[in-house]
Amino acid sequence: MFLDRPDNTLLDEYTGPYERWTFAAELGFPFAFPAIRNGVYTHYTALMEGTARIAEDDALEVRVPPMWTANPPVTPFAMFDPDGDMDMLVQSQDVKLSRMLRRVGEARFRLNMPIAPETWPTTYAPDAALDGWTPPPAPPRMIIGVVDDGIPFVHTAFLDSNGKSRIAACWMQAARAPETAAVPFGREVFNTEIDALRATHGPNERAAYRAAGAIDRTLPELGTVMDQSVTHGAHILGLAAGNDPRTGPHQLPDDAMIIAVQLPNTIAWDTSGFGKEMMMLSAIEYIFHRARAIAAHYGLPELPAAVNFSYGWSANRHDGGSSFERGVEALVTGRQAVQPNTYLIMPTGNNFANRMHGRFMAPDADAAGDIHFGWQLRPDDRTSSFLEVWLPPT
Repeated sequence: MFLDRPDNTLLDEYTGPYERWTFAAELGFPFAFPAIRNGVYTHYTALMEGTARIAEDDALEVRVPPMWTANPPVTPFAMFDPDGDMDMLVQSQDVKLSRMLRRVGEARFRLNMPIAPETWPTTYAPDAALDGWTPPPAPPRMIIGVVDDGIPFVHTAFLDSNGKSRIAACWMQAARAPETAAVPFGREVFNTEIDALRATHGPNERAAYRAAGAIDRTLPELGTVMDQSVTHGAHILGLAAGNDPRTGPHQLPDDAMIIAVQLPNTIAWDTSGFGKEMMMLSAIEYIFHRARAIAAHYGLPELPAAVNFSYGWSANRHDGGSSFERGVEALVTGRQAVQPNTYLIMPTGNNFANRMHGRFMAPDADAAGDIHFGWQLRPDDRTSSFLEVWLPPT
């Protein structure tokens, strides 16, 4: 059992080992990343199993992000617990989660990372999806989607031959929210605003990012990453959809339109993968959803789309059966049934031969029936280190 206090029984029923470790003050909470360890949380992200939805009441606000899939097997959502602001010195985080879970009822979900209250718009208006987008004269030939961190959306590499942005929309998930937004948290930047930022700030990209709310020292999950000259998102977006204005004719045509999602900047720190799933699944759904709205503006069916997704993790079952894997598989195959030219580009991994996985069978046991294996933990590594043991289903 996780904890033997009566007020934690719901955590045993509703959460998996990563949630139990990460959110429990008595266990892994002191080693958690700043997104969890700093502050008191009222806003959480999560993944819903099955087609059920959590019913809202006066004590819980639930928001589902823009979705392409009508009846997904796994639904990303965010929720606001207005009574979750108790002093951490008085009530530990696991007590708050137990109280919130009682409000949820019988629905089953996988808890993910908390989000800053500043990213939560007062009014969620998903029907205002393309408010702020200026349609180019010609419809796009295809949509290039990029999900990453540190997205340089004002850079010259993403302009068309007329000096206008080819980025139709960029969802900054960890940015400070406006009063009303068509995304459940963070904020969107559309091509109209990008072109206005470039006209106002010229080559001073950092000033443009500050004006757009892409640099904010008070939000750790956003921070000052865009103050840097190089980001991971800059490399990936440039490779997937960039043109170098110094090398002559553009390799990518003007009608190669971009939709980007900037994940929270610290989301890659936890290599186990815990807490990322909602952000990543909602990012892919968002790109396809916005692409469908753009196609509809021109009276077209679904447009060809290729989404680059340079994130992965080392933990979990690795057989295609996790919540996130099932959600992505259903999303991509569902869109391919409507638009065959739908692609998701995934990384092959950066761990190479780190010997992170092992497999043993009955003959590997010694005379006493025991299995022995080594596990190296570096003495200066203060992050959580997870060991998973997966057994056959029967």
